[in-house]
Amino acid sequence: MNYIGPRFMNSRLVQICLAVMAIAMTQNELPGSDTGSTVTGRVVDAESGTPIAGVRVVSGRIEAITGSDGSYRLVGLPAGRVKLAVPTNYLYPKDPLGSRVVNLASDETKTDIELRIRRPGSLTGRLLDENAEPLPGIRVSLIGLREEIGSEPPFDNESLKYVVWKSAVTDEKGAYRFESVLAGLTYWLQATPDIEYPTAQAGIEPARRPGTLHLTYYPDAPNIGSALPVILHSGEQRGGADLHLRRSPSFCAEITLVGPSGPAAMDFAVQDGEQVIRRNTQTGHPRPTGRSGPNGRMNVCELYEGTFEITAWQASGSADLPVYIGTLPVTIRDQDVVGLRLIATPPLLVRGEVEWETPPPEEHRLSVVIGPRPKSAPTVVRSSVPGQFTFRALPGVRYSVRVLSGISNPIYVRDITYGNESVQFGAFMPDGQNTLHIVLGDDSGAISGTVKDRDGKPRADAWVSVIPDSISNLAQALRAIVSEPCDDNGVFSMKGFAPGKYHLVVTPARISTTGTVPNILQMRQDGTAVDLNPHGNAFVTLEMDQ
Repeated sequence: MNYIGPRFMNSRLVQICLAVMAIAMTQNELPGSDTGSTVTGRVVDAESGTPIAGVRVVSGRIEAITGSDGSYRLVGLPAGRVKLAVPTNYLYPKDPLGSRVVNLASDETKTDIELRIRRPGSLTGRLLDENAEPLPGIRVSLIGLREEIGSEPPFDNESLKYVVWKSAVTDEKGAYRFESVLAGLTYWLQATPDIEYPTAQAGIEPARRPGTLHLTYYPDAPNIGSALPVILHSGEQRGGADLHLRRSPSFCAEITLVGPSGPAAMDFAVQDGEQVIRRNTQTGHPRPTGRSGPNGRMNVCELYEGTFEITAWQASGSADLPVYIGTLPVTIRDQDVVGLRLIATPPLLVRGEVEWETPPPEEHRLSVVIGPRPKSAPTVVRSSVPGQFTFRALPGVRYSVRVLSGISNPIYVRDITYGNESVQFGAFMPDGQNTLHIVLGDDSGAISGTVKDRDGKPRADAWVSVIPDSISNLAQALRAIVSEPCDDNGVFSMKGFAPGKYHLVVTPARISTTGTVPNILQMRQDGTAVDLNPHGNAFVTLEMDQ
């Protein structure tokens, strides 16, 4: 994964096409050159050590399929530092364990290079009410973590982002099932009924309305903070993850939706303030649960005590931002709420500019991705350097910024600011007034070195992570961290860092940026400090005993 941290070299927008391979092979080598270097080894389960058959191992354009004993053979490899990896595909999703780097001489053969991966598992359970009766037709979502910064409540913009990885609807027995669940990552289970508006409860007295089901997290928690996380072992088939949803009195909220020209018909969505939702990947708004009348009036019912968020918008008729959009928090206590107004406004025009800290002689162009990720598809803008650009943004939504392409050594992103704040490792909320500034430098440096054990032997299984000294919270650390595996001689090499102070951390596997995330700030404090000068090259010897 590329980060808009201190390292920006060779960034590019990548599209991955997934293909299902159902090929039984007795010989695990695919066609390649008869000349060059060769690497052989095995792919094994990271937890049990069991060989895994039928897995692709790739290095550039050369690949092999593991045999029944998990063995592979790659031939025709070039000399130098070569990366081996088990790539992303439908069966073995991207795993931070599934890669190694080896250092090859011309026509050299290296053996016993082991790749470890976690096999995905499955998760099943049932949804039951307070009387242990099954609840069919209820949506269950598998919630995970992502390091992107978002704006959905109740999660602070400086914390990790909760996202919906998978969803399922319970059958007539209240059962659900998730397949291909990544092992070793942290998940939460969320259950909530899909309510389509209008409902029949608006004209019924509150005391006579049937109760409404609450949003529930596994096993029986009202919010994700008090929920029990789920972590699967490699290849685990876990069952019995049951959730119990409770009912409580149902209340309604009478709301008028107002656009730039007055009350108007709009699509709208209702979500519990503690709910993690999946948004439209093109437009950024939630899945609609209803549409108001032509006068903008609507009654939203089946609400229980707590805080909800109502989002309303007028679609543009294309895969673009809505014509106007707005949100309204609604607090329910012990009665219906009336007389509310939700004001929707058009997207904001945001201006940006790219400039040099010290202009180099050549002209450059770059691509910038800007978006409320992972809530929706990002906006990609292109600009010359120096140059200016504009884009449209949703009001009230925080945006993050990354430079995708046009940056190569020794050029790097010095800083990104909006107003008077740096947002290089954070996010900003457009106000239609301030300008987004991207400042480039051309004096980056490199960090390299070796990792050894206590006896001075190279650690080929080590990963080295570089963390800037300037970051102040976990979300920034996850965007700024740069990690690289050592080769079979324990050597690592990274470039494209801005001048400044960094901390190097060595671990037996890549530091996770999704799921179970370690205390990176504490790891930084315990790491090895490096001061990098302009155009500098820092060489560091690190020790790992794990």
